[in-house]
Amino acid sequence: MSSYKTTRGTVLTREVTPVDGTLGREGRWGNGGAYQPKVTYTYLVDGVVYTCDRWSYVVDGLKRSVAEQLVTTVPDEVDVHYDPAAPQTAYLQLQ
Repeated sequence: MSSYKTTRGTVLTREVTPVDGTLGREGRWGNGGAYQPKVTYTYLVDGVVYTCDRWSYVVDGLKRSVAEQLVTTVPDEVDVHYDPAAPQTAYLQLQ
């Protein structure tokens, strides 16, 4: 991930989706759960426009309310971290 570069992107959509393979269970305490933010965005690298919806390279399940709150804080323009060797691979978060 240290070789990734950053460019600006434009958000197209924001939503909350279930994490694949979960049973929809949410913990009573903490932030853990069965949902994740899904933000679709476009970005430009070397004259080519890409569209992606990856939030992070790590899938962290969150409580639905936490994921909803998080997705509402995403601005219309975002920093997109992309792999220079494969620009179609990008993430909003590197954690």
